[in-house]
Amino acid sequence: INLNKKINNIIENDEINVKIYFKYSDGKKKLNIYKEDLSERQLEFLNSFVFQDDKDVKTCRTIKSFTNIFPDLNKLTNNILETKNVFEIQRELNVPKEINVFFNAIKNHLTNVKKIKEEKELSLIYNKIYDYVWSKIYNKLYPKKPDIMDTSLKQKFNLYSWIEPFHLIKENYNYNFEFLLPKITNFFDYINIEKSPRKKIMNMNFIFESINTLLEFNQNKVNIGVDNQMPLLNYIFIKAKPKNIFTNCEFMELYIGDKIRKKEGNYLTQLKSIRDFTLNLTHNKLFNLTLEEFNKNCEIALENKEK
Repeated sequence: INLNKKINNIIENDEINVKIYFKYSDGKKKLNIYKEDLSERQLEFLNSFVFQDDKDVKTCRTIKSFTNIFPDLNKLTNNILETKNVFEIQRELNVPKEINVFFNAIKNHLTNVKKIKEEKELSLIYNKIYDYVWSKIYNKLYPKKPDIMDTSLKQKFNLYSWIEPFHLIKENYNYNFEFLLPKITNFFDYINIEKSPRKKIMNMNFIFESINTLLEFNQNKVNIGVDNQMPLLNYIFIKAKPKNIFTNCEFMELYIGDKIRKKEGNYLTQLKSIRDFTLNLTHNKLFNLTLEEFNKNCEIALENKEK
């Protein structure tokens, strides 16, 4: 409780002092977040080079004010002339890089102003503030409507609902899917529910760590390769039917940051590969099944869905 009070006080009252310059028109498309306490000479340069209209510059004194002032990029997609989706706009404006300026300012404030030196406490406070910021700006950056590919995936999940482990997993291992599936389905649900990229990625990690643990237990191997993981992951993915996973993968990829070069980047690559496998699944990618049986099972699945 005391820690949450301390964090809430930092969010509402501590001065972080950044400015947001935002302009999105045919003539100029720019988002720039910068520290207000730059030297006078630096500010003079920035103002002459970037900022031509003061009304496009907003001052954020606190973390809370930053979340209120941060532009709602979803509103741009409502423009009848705007054909880009909100992720394309974010890449165009380099939002991940710009928003990092603000998060770095928070880190600097916690270490140099609040004098939080103990690494565990610093990480805990920073993560809570990071998640708070994302809880407030998420709806300004995450698409309001699912991607068309998410709709396609939903259809594929229904079409292939009949698939059994032996259709995808060549080796005859006695995996305990009754235990594993609810657990991993829950992690997929949280990837969709959570608003912080950090928490989405954390739940993605839990999925792969759970799979690795199962494989190590069943195959008595310490080092599990992708070839061992993928068949099992393909089956679990189809059975878990993760919501909006295409959109969530794109969102995580945008905001994964330096973790793209770590295990998280590898996991995300695999998750996208599993997703694409389901989208492009055909009879010849399955085991122990004739083409006639494949088509018949798909027909029955469609009939059951219509009922």
